[in-house]
This record gives sequence, C-alpha cells and structure tokens, in this order.
Amino acid sequence: MELVLLVVTTLDLKNGAADWKHGLAALYIGYTVAYGHYTVKWLDGHAAYRLAGGDNPAGPGWGKVRAVHAWKLWLRTVVAAAAALGLLQTAIWYVGGAGGVSSLKAWQFGALRAVGIHALIAATCTLWPKKAAAGAEERPALATTER
Repeated sequence: MELVLLVVTTLDLKNGAADWKHGLAALYIGYTVAYGHYTVKWLDGHAAYRLAGGDNPAGPGWGKVRAVHAWKLWLRTVVAAAAALGLLQTAIWYVGGAGGVSSLKAWQFGALRAVGIHALIAATCTLWPKKAAAGAEERPALATTER
C-alpha cells in the first residue's frame, strides 16, 4: 500500500506544485517504516485480549522500565522522521524551486518538531518516573520484542 502511495504521490508531484497532501504522504510512509510492525503487534495483542479472551497485554510498567520504553519509542520517532525528511527532501529536489515547495519545507519542520516533543516526553519519564499506584501489582516489562 505504501508503495502505491509513493508512486501516486510522485506522479502527482510531476503534474504540479507540492501541497500539504504530499507532505502528509511522506510522514505517513515514515510512520509505517518505523512504527508499522510495532503498531500491528500492539493492536493484535489488544484485539486478542478484548475480543478473543487472550492474555492482558503487559504495559510498559513503571519507573526505569517505562523510561527505557519511552526512549525506544523516541528512537522509532527518529527513524520515522528521518524517512519522512528523506522523502520530503527528494520531493523538494524533484519539484524544483519553481514548483512551490514551501509546504514540503513546513512538513520537514513539523517532523523535526515531533522528534523534539517526543524527546521531551521521554525525558520526563526519565526525570520523573511514574510510580505504581498503592496496592497495584507489579507489571512485567513489555512482552513484545522491540526491534
């Protein structure tokens, strides 16, 4: 599906100026590169629990385990942004200066802003770790393997 989106976006860029749809397509492809497998695995675990009586999927836990999980997710965001930035820069070169690329440059800034905001969130998990509620049982680390 992402390959079809990439081809259609490229053809559309060839026919005229870039607009917000092309930037959104690049960010979507970047997201699927970094988070695609992780998201499907997370959704499968929750669907199995809710709909098929499967085991309750373990959350990220508290304290250091949660902070490590937050930083791993941040690394995924860096990968997603890098993929999106590469696609957006390629589109800027492809369209050229006469094609009106300001929208694509704005999406590049948005991708970098998302990395920065996510880093702040991960830092707060490290500096002010979430503690278990009184009487709550200790949850194990995430059962899914992260790549």
